[in-house]
Amino acid sequence: MRNTLVQKDRFFNKRVYELAETGLSVRQTGFLNSREYFVDYDNIGIRPLKEKFGRNGWFGASIIGFVLAAILTITRWTGGEVGSGAEIFYLLLGVFCIVIFMITYKRKFYLIDPGHNNGIEFIYNSPSKKELDEFIETLTTRRNQFLDQKYGEINTMLPYDHNHQNLLWLFNNDVINKAEYEKRYTELTLKFGSYKDRRLDFDLGEN
Repeated sequence: MRNTLVQKDRFFNKRVYELAETGLSVRQTGFLNSREYFVDYDNIGIRPLKEKFGRNGWFGASIIGFVLAAILTITRWTGGEVGSGAEIFYLLLGVFCIVIFMITYKRKFYLIDPGHNNGIEFIYNSPSKKELDEFIETLTTRRNQFLDQKYGEINTMLPYDHNHQNLLWLFNNDVINKAEYEKRYTELTLKFGSYKDRRLDFDLGEN
């Protein structure tokens, strides 16, 4: 099981994710700043969200620049008339545009809750897709076990509605599936029914 994940982006910013008993610790460091925070398992969603950012116009312009540079180079080699340094100009233009595109292009991966809140950002497929997937699998398992132990036990000392809300919360937050929810709902109803019957007998006996 992978309890720690270390990620680095192309600008050498570093992120370290560590699983703790009650949540996830995150440390981010860069050239000019650093940040550290902790997220409780209660606030961690496990639904994946992938996003891409980048101005495709820069990529298109770089392709045009490279194509024009190639055409002008071939034309010059075959004896055609080409302006002085024209192919160099378009080659440099293509290089400039592709560099801008690479700087602005980003692929991000988030884990979000059902309301698309509390997103935890990861660097896409860093250090590798396999390592990221393994860490998220471990995070999901640890998170679900913790929340199930915290909210999944039926407590007859609490009202029926409170227990039912706990089950609904577990289901809505992807801790338990529908079949497990329905099974526990049935157990809850039966347990509280027999509990109420015992309380009624006890109260009548006192009178």
